Amino acid sequence: MEPLRFGTSGIRGVVGEVLTEDGCTRAGRALGTLLGQGARVCLARDTRLSGPDLARWVTDGLVRSGVEVVDFGIAPTPAVGAITKNGGFASGVMLTASHNPPEYNGIKVFDAEGIGLSREREIRVEQLIESGHFATGAGSIRQDDTALERYLETVPPEVARAAAGSGLKLLIDPGNGAASGFARKVFERLGLRPTAVNDEPDGLFPGRGSEPAAAALHGTVAALRASDADLAACFDGDADRVVFCD
Repeated sequence: MEPLRFGTSGIRGVVGEVLTEDGCTRAGRALGTLLGQGARVCLARDTRLSGPDLARWVTDGLVRSGVEVVDFGIAPTPAVGAITKNGGFASGVMLTASHNPPEYNGIKVFDAEGIGLSREREIRVEQLIESGHFATGAGSIRQDDTALERYLETVPPEVARAAAGSGLKLLIDPGNGAASGFARKVFERLGLRPTAVNDEPDGLFPGRGSEPAAAALHGTVAALRASDADLAACFDGDADRVVFCD
């Protein structure tokens, strides 16, 4: 089997082919070895059906390397980056294949600043995955359901004030991905009254697929025209990409 390699946005592949239990566990152990004993990691995933398995595999590797994992469940990729930095985590791990089809998944890693790992650190993780020279420790795992509240803490006050005073009528289309429910609640907390389509989390992305390409948004555009909304915000599978429709 081909060794796991970082691409432009993490390690991605078809689950069961490129991403296997052994490979994902080794990736977790490699990252844990890089971070060191007692490091704290923020972990979340998108809505893909394989997400719980990947979370279990990667977490197993991290814990066996002496890392403390806080699992925030389903959350958007940008929220993971923000929570990682704001919460003082050593690293963030987002399990997602972004806009790719449902059979894909991936491991996206943030550093302590909520930014993707440097290429040098990615290479070190790849080397550890291959060599198997892992640290051994007794880490821990706990669940946390406060991702929304933690993310809202990172929104600058001037942005919150501008949103509250904008009067913007917004239609949200999460595409059944990680922004489902989450984005709507964010804007509600910021004082808007958004409406939503494809807002139910579903890893098969039945509403219009995981990529908000023009050809996939006919239903959203129709909903926008039938509403009194000013703007539609259409997210991809992990909500690190958005397409706007006027």
